[in-house]
This record gives sequence, C-alpha cells and structure tokens, in this order.
Amino acid sequence: FFRGLRDEMKEELLIEGNILLKDTDMDIRFGTPVSADFVWNKWERFLLDRAFGHVDSLEHLFDLNARPDRWMERLATSLVGRNTKRLRDHCMAEMYRQVTVNISHLASRVMLRLAERGASSVDHDLFHRALYLAVKLAQEDPAVHLHRTLSHPENYAGLHAGQCEGLAQLLSLAAESGLIRDENRQYHLLPKLREGQDFHEVRLQNTLQVYANEIAAVPAACAVTDRALDRALRIDDRTFAKLLFDDEVRTFTHAKERYTQKHHREVNDKETATHSGAPYLLTGKSKKELGILLVHGLLASPAELRPVGEILRAQGYPVLGVRLEGHGTSPWDLRERTWQDWLASVERGYEILSAFSERVCIVGFSMGGSLALRLAADAPEDLAGIATVAAPIKLRNKNLVFVPMIHRANKLAEWTASLEGVMPFRHNDAEHPEINYRHIPIRALFELRRAIDDLLRCLPRVACPVAVLHGTEDQVVDPKSAEIIYRKIGSREKRLDWIEAERHGILRNDIGGAVRIVSTFIESLAPDAPQNKEERPRWIVDATTEDGRHPVVFQGEA
Repeated sequence: FFRGLRDEMKEELLIEGNILLKDTDMDIRFGTPVSADFVWNKWERFLLDRAFGHVDSLEHLFDLNARPDRWMERLATSLVGRNTKRLRDHCMAEMYRQVTVNISHLASRVMLRLAERGASSVDHDLFHRALYLAVKLAQEDPAVHLHRTLSHPENYAGLHAGQCEGLAQLLSLAAESGLIRDENRQYHLLPKLREGQDFHEVRLQNTLQVYANEIAAVPAACAVTDRALDRALRIDDRTFAKLLFDDEVRTFTHAKERYTQKHHREVNDKETATHSGAPYLLTGKSKKELGILLVHGLLASPAELRPVGEILRAQGYPVLGVRLEGHGTSPWDLRERTWQDWLASVERGYEILSAFSERVCIVGFSMGGSLALRLAADAPEDLAGIATVAAPIKLRNKNLVFVPMIHRANKLAEWTASLEGVMPFRHNDAEHPEINYRHIPIRALFELRRAIDDLLRCLPRVACPVAVLHGTEDQVVDPKSAEIIYRKIGSREKRLDWIEAERHGILRNDIGGAVRIVSTFIESLAPDAPQNKEERPRWIVDATTEDGRHPVVFQGEA
C-alpha cells in the first residue's frame, strides 16, 4: 500500500488514518474567528496596495510571487512570506487553545516536565498522585476544556493508584517506543524522551512529546501540571482524601443527571424518595483512632444510616456514609450495576476514611452488612471490626428463586429486540419510602443473589471482631441468616444479638436498643479497651431460645 509513497505521506497515513480506520473520539469546539489583517501595519498595507493593486487573477498573483521584477514587488513578497508565517503560527495557537484536554495530555506533560527538571526516574506513587492532582486542579479551572473522561470520575477511577485503563495504554505505548521503562515501581525516563525529532518523525517516535505539544498553547493546562507536581510532594493524606471524596459526590451528581432522559421518566416519576442520596463525610479537626464507615442496604441511600452517623459523630468518631453504585439516583442507574460495583464503592469509602482515622470499623445494614463482611474477607489493613445488622443470606420472599430465570429472560429480550426486557422492574413496598426506591430492578435482585453466593464462600476468611444483629421476626431477611453468618465467620471475637422486632429496619429506627448495641461494640474496639478475650466482661453460653431456632448470647459481669 505504501509502495512509491514518500516517507512524509506514509507518516501522515499512519497517524491520520486512525480517524478513518479505528474508533475515533473527537470533540469539535469553535473558537473566536481569526481576522487575517491583524498582522499588517499601515505602511505594509500601503505597500501591498501599490505592489498588488493591479493583480486581476490568481494566476497573475502566483506568477508575480514566483518572479517579482520590481523592488516594490520583491519587498511586498518578502512581507507576505514573513507575515504568512506569523498568521500561520497565530492560527495554530488559536486552534490548540481549543483542544479538549484528556488524560494523555496531562500525563505526557507531567513526564516531560519531570525530564526538563532533570529527573531520571519517578516513583509510581508520586507520579500517579501528581497526575491525579493535575486532573482535580484542571476541573477547577474553567480555562481548561476537559474531555468527558476527566469530568466524570468513573472514567478515571483508580488513577491515583495507577489503575486507570487510559493511563495504562499511554504508558504501554511509551514503553514500547523506548521513552520510559517501568521497573521496581519506578518509571525511568530514558534518553529518547529528551531527544528532539523532526516534524514527520515525532508523531511516531515520541507520542509523549506530541501530547505535551498539543497543550503547550493552553497556559492553564500547563499551569495545573506544574502546580500538581509541586503539590504532590507536600499534600497531606486528609486533603488528598477530601479530593477522593469530591469524586464520590461528582459521581453521584453525574448519575442523577444521566438517568433523567425521556425513557426514564415513567419509572422516575413514580419514585417517592425525597432524602438526598449523596454520600456524606462527617469529620473533626484532628485524626482519630477509630473511624466509622456506614454502608446502607439495597434500594436505599446513605440517608438510611444518617441518624446513626450523627450519633456516632457526636461521640467523637469521624463518619463516612458511603453511596453504593446505582443508589440514591434512579432505579435505571441501579439496573446497570453489579455487586462488584457495590463492593468497589465500599472499598473507596474505606480508603477515604482511612485518612481520617488510624483504624476503621464498618457498620453495614442489610446488604451493606454483607458487603462489609465480604470486604473483611480480604483482610484490609487497619480494619478494627464489623457490625453487621440484618445482613441477608436467606430471604423471606420465596418468589425470589425465580429471579435468575427472569433476569436471563430480560437479557434475551434485550438481545433479540429493542425492548427493555419482559420484567425489568418489580414494585417495592418499602418501610421507608422517603429513602428507598419504589421499583426494584430484577437485575439488582440477581446481583444480590450472586453477592450472597460469593459471601458464603468467603465467610471463613473473616477474622476481625464481628457483631451480628438481627430482628427475631424480620419480614424481609430470614433470621436464619444471622445464625449462618455467626457460625461460618472465622472470627475468634464475635457476638450475636437478637432484637425483638418484626421490622427489618431495626438500626435506622433504633428498635430494641440496636444503636446502643452497635455503639457499645464500637467502644470495645477502642485502643484502651481490653484486647484479650478473657479480660472482656462477657461470656458466651451455647443455648437456644425456647422455640429452638436462635442461639443466644448472654452478656454480664464476669
């Protein structure tokens, strides 16, 4: 295909051919029109009028420029050549000021700036942190036109830890081109990165230089990368964690906007939730020993446990109410999520809260309790303990056995026709309609079942202290769930408390002193509390209630 073509043409086809032959993501933005006469002063215009005033065709003009025979024509031609370059440079600068800045632009600029400052390598953590800070600073500057992948945090999730697909692609290309070497958790900046290439080689040989050049005409974009590099060396963990929390709020806001289209309204208009579904962070001025991560249940939002969070905050604990993906926005949003998305939400909340406390206790209600246990199975660093309330293993509604079949029928309908499925949603009579979705996506019930199946395999790996609470006559989650959890977890320090109640929401409504039990458990995790089991003022007796169903935990003075 390239036979007989000049090298310049080959390079042009290789680069620009991607627009035609590959998936192309292109933004078009209109700037202020450029007036061509800005480059000419008065005497130059006078000279041009005298030199070219008699030209009556393009052929005459081109012939005149090629063979000027009068001194005025020669001078005018020289002026035209000089000012044409000025006009060209100005037009190029104006075009590049409109560039849509993406992750590759910022990453390349950070790399080149490090090389210019004489760095031969940079630690992974420092580079990822600097790049993440550049994104956050760019979000605050209206002079930087952000690509949507930098406006919506779900697209750059994990960037601060180097777990971002767009960044991985760029760094892989840079390594293949011999610009960097990734070794021993450091990016080594190789000599080729600093070497100059001519115009027709640089786009193939030094992609990082090309990306950096594209934003060189955007002073605001250059400034944020320089500020990010300096700030990365001195930013404290709490300030950085607040930026991560800002991403959680941005994700919530974007999801609410995304699921408000015309075809969402039929379901959305029937929703009854009035409380804000946004995550919340309640902290003090100093870092505490113990922080509390609150995880709400299926169909709810962080507002479900907000009253509990306020009580715990008043007791001096920093508190984060995490928002599980798909919740607090629209049932359509929840329909798109998997249980792994929910678990990832808990993991992000755990990382953020860890900056405000030495250790973390997770309090999870219903499905939130199951997710807390699943996180504990992976033994995260600094996990102090878990209080799980009404966590599901078995559900009361026997019809849920048909959920996998309905879910697969929905998928088949989506694949074979432009339908939303045979039964995409199911009506929900919630205890708290001001917080919960009125419509349950069948997909969400299917994902709940998958999450429970995974949890059952992982329960023996849970080793931290655990408090299990459940209502004796819970009408939503079978109380046998608490027995199974208590029996299967591998924790040496565990307790099981029964609340005399028919309600499911025993924690939000503080039924039977549920909040006090959770608070007491949290206090037992404090650093000055006895850490040896024999020192704790309680004991466990193997016994059952009169109906023979529930094991009993007796507590009292030793």
